[in-house]
Amino acid sequence: MSYVVLALKWRPQTFDAVAGQRSVSLVLKRALETRRTGHAYLFSGPRGVGKTSMARILAKALNCETGPTPSPCGTCAACVEITRGASMDVLEIDGASNRGIDDIRELKETVRYAPSRCRTKVTIIDEVHMLTPDAFNALLKTLEEPPGHAVFILATTEPLKVPQTIISRCQRFDFGRLTVPQIVAHLAQICEAESISMEKDALTLLARRSEGSVRDALTLLDQVAASGKGPHDAHSVQDLLGLSGRALTFDLTEAMSRRDVAGVLRLLDGAYQQGFNVQELMEELIQHVRNLMLLATDRRLEEMLDATEEERKLYGEQVKRFTSEDLLRVLRILMDESGRMRRSPFPRLHIELALAECAALPSTEDLARILKSLGREEDALDRSAGTMGEVDASPAPFRPAPARETELTARETRPPAEPRPPAAQAKPPAAGSEDQGKWREVLTAVRAQKIALATCLETCRVVGIGGRELLIERRPGDAFLTHQMESPAHRRIVQEAVGAVYGSGITCRFVEASPDGGGGPSGPIAAASADPVKRIARLMDGEVHGPAT
Repeated sequence: MSYVVLALKWRPQTFDAVAGQRSVSLVLKRALETRRTGHAYLFSGPRGVGKTSMARILAKALNCETGPTPSPCGTCAACVEITRGASMDVLEIDGASNRGIDDIRELKETVRYAPSRCRTKVTIIDEVHMLTPDAFNALLKTLEEPPGHAVFILATTEPLKVPQTIISRCQRFDFGRLTVPQIVAHLAQICEAESISMEKDALTLLARRSEGSVRDALTLLDQVAASGKGPHDAHSVQDLLGLSGRALTFDLTEAMSRRDVAGVLRLLDGAYQQGFNVQELMEELIQHVRNLMLLATDRRLEEMLDATEEERKLYGEQVKRFTSEDLLRVLRILMDESGRMRRSPFPRLHIELALAECAALPSTEDLARILKSLGREEDALDRSAGTMGEVDASPAPFRPAPARETELTARETRPPAEPRPPAAQAKPPAAGSEDQGKWREVLTAVRAQKIALATCLETCRVVGIGGRELLIERRPGDAFLTHQMESPAHRRIVQEAVGAVYGSGITCRFVEASPDGGGGPSGPIAAASADPVKRIARLMDGEVHGPAT
């Protein structure tokens, strides 16, 4: 007799033998005991979790010679024929191959006739979501009011693609994905019965790789068992199946914690040279970072980890090198690049880019310290601005030096200067009390949007206005104001306030006062600038100015 693979050999034959679906089994058994079985069922769930097996068991339970019964004997003619797939009254249809309206019409004709040998004619449609809309519509009436001898069992992995008109006519049962411990326990029973020597860590690796599917786990177990008698441990299973394993993912995340971009890329290149599949490595790494994220969030979430006892200890040590915020950022980057990898002809480049970016990310603790220091400085400015705003909203005047006061006093006692030439008379007049009043209005408008910025501007004063340009004088060497005005948002706030007070066409330009604190220019033209009118004229001509902001 030819070899029968484990997935077929160990297909469950009773309700209790279906692993991980206790709730579904319990409801169906109670319905059989009370004779309250329905005429249409919908079994939905991921692949390999027992949907078709449960449908066959239900067919045997309905047609067993001792039934309907929740415990079919498995030895009567009906049970044997259904188990072998040879019963004429139990039809198994593949929805992907028989998806048209003509196939459904033929099925409806077949269902009309009474069963030949069994008590109930059972129709199992696998992957029912593959039927066409016309086929679904043709099935509606028969599914809602089938003959008394007919029962429909529909199975699907994508229930969202099944029309609501079909779902509403069926009793729906959702099959859950099996957990790693459930699959490990199931595989351990089979290994004992088949005399396959497998360590628990190796079974855990197979269960984790199967992603909740019993059929996938049995297929992997069959592949490992075919390589020899064993005993098989986790390392041998990794080599046989070409899996990267958790050792590599631990090394990669360790390099990330050190911000070692070159080390991460070297580890990835070594894995690539050994033949590891980069897509599978990315999926393994995502699962690894997810486990770290759970532990970083709350150590009590350790029970949610899909890991061996040895791996749990390693996770507990490595999670100390990360914060939950760091791991969330890394996980988002890996998830984004994983989606792009599936559609890209360069998957290796995507995983290299993702790992390099994760390793180069600055720590959230460093960012928090920087933001905290900036926040303290901003709070100090806001408190200072609020205090000054309560006392006086007017700009702080420049205080002339004593030497400057002597010069101005001497100038006042001199005879009047000769009239200025026509060119000089065309220059803008010096700023007066009206301009300073308008400047206070500008400060009030700026303070409404940014208190710290208004505080910086309080040290400035209006020099004058010429043409469409407002000249604003600032203290010499005021680096903080220069830094504030480098921001486009701050410049926009000041310009909007100036436009609102002086007119929409007026722009502002900042000039720097002389270092002596007198507000006038320094250098060869200082004497000429003693007169405010001449000083304004030279400022407008560009002869005396500080760096514009």
